[in-house]
Amino acid sequence: MPFGIGTAIASVGAIGLGVTMTPILLGFGAAGIAAGSVAASIQSGIGAVAAGSTFATLQSLGMTGALATGATMSGITTVLGGIAALIP
Repeated sequence: MPFGIGTAIASVGAIGLGVTMTPILLGFGAAGIAAGSVAASIQSGIGAVAAGSTFATLQSLGMTGALATGATMSGITTVLGGIAALIP
């Protein structure tokens, strides 16, 4: 059975979900770095966080809610793509 547009949409959504959820799961959240998280361990190891660094960018995205919004949109895309894949 060939892959259709629904499968492609679901795949893109799933990849987006993984990309946006990973920083959240590592501890970059809306309230800042979660205590005891991987992000907290990294921050304690690097000390002062340089502006514009990857860590600072992830921290900023987490606190603005951009990661949560991206995860929500990716989840919706995945579900809609999955539904579309079921339609013959």
